[in-house]
Amino acid sequence: MNKTNHPSEEVSYLAIGVGPSNLSLAALASKHDNLNITFLEKKKQFSWHEGSLLPFSNMQSSHIRDLVTLADPTNKFSFISYLHSTKKLYHFMAAEFSNIPRFEFNNYYKWAAEQLPGMHFDEWVNEVQYEEGNFRVHTSKRIILAKNLILGIGSIPYFPEHAVLDIDRHAYHGTEYCKKNKETFRNKKVVVVGGGQTGAEVFFDLFTNKTALPKELTWISRRSLFNPMEESPFHTEIFTPYFSECFYSLDLDSKEKLLAQHKLASDGVSSDILQNIYKELYFNKYQHKEKLPPNLLINTDVVKQELNGDSFKLYIQNKVTNSTDQLDADIIIYCTGLDYKLPEFLNPIKPMLTFEKSGIDTHKDFSAKLPSGIKNKIYIQNGSTSSWGVSDRNLVLGAWRSAKIINSMLGFNAYDMESENTFVTWK
Repeated sequence: MNKTNHPSEEVSYLAIGVGPSNLSLAALASKHDNLNITFLEKKKQFSWHEGSLLPFSNMQSSHIRDLVTLADPTNKFSFISYLHSTKKLYHFMAAEFSNIPRFEFNNYYKWAAEQLPGMHFDEWVNEVQYEEGNFRVHTSKRIILAKNLILGIGSIPYFPEHAVLDIDRHAYHGTEYCKKNKETFRNKKVVVVGGGQTGAEVFFDLFTNKTALPKELTWISRRSLFNPMEESPFHTEIFTPYFSECFYSLDLDSKEKLLAQHKLASDGVSSDILQNIYKELYFNKYQHKEKLPPNLLINTDVVKQELNGDSFKLYIQNKVTNSTDQLDADIIIYCTGLDYKLPEFLNPIKPMLTFEKSGIDTHKDFSAKLPSGIKNKIYIQNGSTSSWGVSDRNLVLGAWRSAKIINSMLGFNAYDMESENTFVTWK
């Protein structure tokens, strides 16, 4: 930490974290010369889903939902501009992707990050304090005095309580899967826990691994099926500004009920990966004569995990019959989702924030509700699901949210935020 008593720099806006959300903010802000935002990121360079970026992984949303298009279609940091700039546009058009490869969006984000001003990588935040009307931010390189903050810190891997004490190189989260040597799975008993998109992709990759096939492979889900994402046109209307604003106006109990009902609209599995898994199960049984007979368990909770030398014992329970069983595992991969938690460096200002069950309570401009009398702003990127609904923790409305934040920063509507009505009447 910088030991000087004086700030090395004073800024109006300091954005902490450079993921897709704050990249969107930077891309839209780049057109406004009077907006100077400093962005801090602890990673040495931009990366997105690096631990789960499998070759066959696809986006679960349209490429129109990029950094800027839904707020500013002519912005030079659109996905189409990226394709044009990198001489891929005609090949991309000819490929007719039904779902955009995730690696291409990762490359797109990197392309944007390399061009956008105000980016400071390899600089992490140690502590944020609120003093005399400013945020005093201690980083690994300096002290910054910021009038306002934008938090784009993202989510962290979630582990069930029973697993927390035994997380190691043989029991880890699915977001770390691609960093592992595939040889570690050869002739091992592998268990994948979690029935969402990451669990499906990890299971499929292990099941089709021709060079280092596991000895046993089990996929466990708490859900009643390996459920597909709900992606009809009517479900898509959940991911619109109009619905988000309707959701914002509801009382907290109604919001929590809707969040539960809309879970599969954001956390389901893409139909294409489920189809591919089922085809591989068919080939495995009828062509390969069950070279690797997998074990697929639904309605199943992992209730306990025990470390037994170099392996594990998992205690499981069927939620329908309440019957219990045990599984032996050499490797456990927890694909149990992500959780939004404030990092410890924000602990000094945590009492300023109002928390609800599913995130931070915010105003309509995505600034946190702070104690009366405080003029500063703390804008929240993808951390206020309780306020805005399931779209807040996804990429789909990132450009719209960033545009609302920029309008708030500027004090006027640089971007037209009038929402198109949906066909569905929500309330």
